[in-house]
Amino acid sequence: MIRRRRMFSILPFFYARKTLRIQSLLEGGRMGKYGEAAVLATECYLNAGADSPVAAWKIATHRVFPKPAGQNKCCPKGAYLGLCEEGLVKGVPPGRYTRSKDNKFYALEAWRALQSQPGLVDDQTCLWAKARGTKHIKHNEQMDVVTALWRRGLLHRNQSR
Repeated sequence: MIRRRRMFSILPFFYARKTLRIQSLLEGGRMGKYGEAAVLATECYLNAGADSPVAAWKIATHRVFPKPAGQNKCCPKGAYLGLCEEGLVKGVPPGRYTRSKDNKFYALEAWRALQSQPGLVDDQTCLWAKARGTKHIKHNEQMDVVTALWRRGLLHRNQSR
């Protein structure tokens, strides 16, 4: 009986630590939900035994988003998996992870822009302008994925691609 009490008394502490960790992931509001999902997906792949970046993304989005609309949004997923596919996410081997061409392109262009102008990490609007080129479309959380991974040091830097 004593063991059970101790275990239950530890649970609030465990959940409090998880809450604090998620709050630190949000970096004072600079990281949105899809950025959080990208960081969590990388952690799932590297530390929690997810068998692929695709599976890790699914696990992360189910944890971050309670509803399927958030879990199934294709633009941030394509951006994240595109970065993984090119071997730019630390610890994730290059491979075939996505069919998305546009979202992968935008993420790679944003990564390239951050290589030469790291200060763009704090200005998603300018970063998106560089990533999209001449197309006049709004970003759909792709930049959140790229900037969150960049801030957390989870993207390789100083590589030519």
